[in-house]
Amino acid sequence: MSLIDYVNNDGLKHLIQLIKSELNNKYDKSGGKILGVPELSVDDEDYDVGVKLVARLDNNRGTILNVRGHADNTSYYTAIENVGTPVNNHDAATKQYVDDLCSITWITGFYEDGELYVSSTAYNDCFDGVTGNHTVYLKITEAGQVSVMRLQSWINFNGHSTHQDSFQFVGLADSDTTKSAIITYDSASFYTTDFEHINNKVSTWGSVNNNEYPTTKLVKDNLDELKAYVDDRLGEHVLWTGSLEATENKARSPSWHITGLDMTPYRYILCYIQGCKGGNNDQEGSSHVVRVDLQESMKTPRSNMFVGGSMMPYPQDNGVKYGSSVAVSADKTSVDFHYSFANTTGTTCLDRDSKLVKITGVKGIELNG
Repeated sequence: MSLIDYVNNDGLKHLIQLIKSELNNKYDKSGGKILGVPELSVDDEDYDVGVKLVARLDNNRGTILNVRGHADNTSYYTAIENVGTPVNNHDAATKQYVDDLCSITWITGFYEDGELYVSSTAYNDCFDGVTGNHTVYLKITEAGQVSVMRLQSWINFNGHSTHQDSFQFVGLADSDTTKSAIITYDSASFYTTDFEHINNKVSTWGSVNNNEYPTTKLVKDNLDELKAYVDDRLGEHVLWTGSLEATENKARSPSWHITGLDMTPYRYILCYIQGCKGGNNDQEGSSHVVRVDLQESMKTPRSNMFVGGSMMPYPQDNGVKYGSSVAVSADKTSVDFHYSFANTTGTTCLDRDSKLVKITGVKGIELNG
């Protein structure tokens, strides 16, 4: 006979009411308290699967609530899905979100006999760390001592694709604040230096002051720029090459041998003339250069052209004078190799077979004069 057989209907109703009342104290549809450590189980014919909520008190962090799952008496972490970007102090953050902000790239090396040795991937590791928003550290072992340095500056000279980047690290600990390391594509260096120099070095000119120090790259860039300026202004620019023998014609009615040149940017041209052979060994003429100035003040008054010439003795016979002349048109586009003559005093000039072989232009500092 069951217990119910000993309980009348009024007693049974009272017992049921007590059970319902106790349950209502724990949970109802409008909410309530669940005391103790509840375990939620899911019935499955093959597995014992469930979730257990465990609360504990941590001396440092206060109350901690863990959500742990179980399957066949084994423990696993329960996945928390659909966690968005945290916006409040206590919002959950995914591992990927934290990694993207707080990832660290470590590069190791050792310093021995005045050389810093790092792995062959160190250059690309620096680049990947910087572009991946990582904090990049360099750990250097030197005679059993370890220096930890942090990437301070990334100087991109001509782009990573041309391997012209420079990654500079500086020491973090008090004992390492004067130490610096540089990693480039094909080298690594480690040295002790004035920390002020590291912080204030510049690779491009900005404002000029007494607190900045140019890098060697900046110095080289300026020297290259100065060299290019000097070469452009004072160096020779080849305008024409060939082999042109002089023909007699008057400057007032020239027969232009070379046309289509643009000599307007140049202050003067240099005409390189190969020496003549002459009729015998003693009549050999020397090679020489004729300069033709192209400043407006140097135009000839009758022909209104720019004319240059040169005269010298035969190297084998100083009793013979030998010379040549060159004319340039007023618009500075054409050249005429006028004369190549030789004679002794009181004799008729003789044609000589010297040849114009090259014309160069020089801009000079003043373009007009």
